[in-house]
Amino acid sequence: MSISIDVLGMCRICLNEEDLLDVLLLGEPTSQWMMDINRYFGVQLTFHEDKSTKICFNCILKIENWRNDMKTAANCQNIINFLDRELKKQEREEEMEEHYDSDL
Repeated sequence: MSISIDVLGMCRICLNEEDLLDVLLLGEPTSQWMMDINRYFGVQLTFHEDKSTKICFNCILKIENWRNDMKTAANCQNIINFLDRELKKQEREEEMEEHYDSDL
C-alpha cells in the first residue's frame, strides 16, 4: 500500500492544504515576501525548487501582523527618541537657568 501526498499542494510553513497562495505568483513583491518568510519563519524559499512555494492565508496573516508590529515598533522608537531629545534639551535649559541664577 502506498500513500500519495501532494507536497506541492501544501503550505510550506504549516502543511495546511486549504486557502493557499503561491508566493512566486505575487509579482513584484515576491522577493519581499520570500525575505519576510525567511525572517519570520526561518524558511528559505527559492525560485527554482521542487518543494511547495505556497503559503496559506493564516501564515500570510501572521506575516502581515508581524510587518504591522514592526512598523508600530519603529514608529514608537521615533517617538521615544523625540521625547528623549526633548527631555535632554529641557534638562540642559534648566541647568543653564540654574547656573545663570547662581551667578546673580
